[in-house]
Amino acid sequence: MKQMEMCMNAKTKKIFRLITLSELGGARIVMANLANKLAKKHDVTVLAGEGDGQMFALLDSKIRKIHIPLLKRAISPVSDLLAKKQ
Repeated sequence: MKQMEMCMNAKTKKIFRLITLSELGGARIVMANLANKLAKKHDVTVLAGEGDGQMFALLDSKIRKIHIPLLKRAISPVSDLLAKKQ
């Protein structure tokens, strides 16, 4: 039995999805659908940047959600460095 559990755990992957905006929209809905499907068999974390965070409501409760407001859509070296520290 333990050997079977080990085989099942070996197939589980840790998957990180990163998107710069956390508000609802086409790309965020597609990303949420993909993350929900992947979460059925894998450990999924979704990181999202600026916005109202409504996209997180679409995600399965098993998915770890990380909101990084300093992660911006526009290129900003200062914001990018600050977001990295979060």
